[in-house]
Amino acid sequence: MDSVTENTTISLRYVLVPEAKLDAFRANPNQFVPILNKWSLSGALGKYNYLQHDLEQSTFFFTPHLRWLRLNFTDRNAPTMSYSGEGIPAVTNELVKRIKYEKPFSETWSLQDADVISVNKTFPELAVKAGEKFYLLILFRVKEMSRRNGEYFYTYTLNLDNLEKFYYTMNE
Repeated sequence: MDSVTENTTISLRYVLVPEAKLDAFRANPNQFVPILNKWSLSGALGKYNYLQHDLEQSTFFFTPHLRWLRLNFTDRNAPTMSYSGEGIPAVTNELVKRIKYEKPFSETWSLQDADVISVNKTFPELAVKAGEKFYLLILFRVKEMSRRNGEYFYTYTLNLDNLEKFYYTMNE
């Protein structure tokens, strides 16, 4: 994070990977989500797929002064987030929520959820169906503002190597 500027912000995002597509996704993730692990001018990741802990936390909530971030998914149904940094209040083991910080992971995933609808529409080849097991790919998203060229995004995959540990089942 030392090379980012004061115009940089960071968010936590996610993509759903159906079990039936896991091997193909692993073999070539950019075939499905072409902006992974590289800079892009496009921000297309869906509209509601942010991980947050609090209503007061902005979707792009970190600054370049972030000192550490810890996501704990030991309990898949009650993951937590911790971070601290210069100029931001410290957060310790706060429950992570999805869909605009409203839905905890203890509630079932549904095809009617705004984040699922958005992600399925944005990535139709990865669309999850009712009753299907899927994996949650967590993304660390850097947004850099440039006066000359506008917004740039870098999207890191955080858990691609152990994606099998982040599994859920989709309900109606």
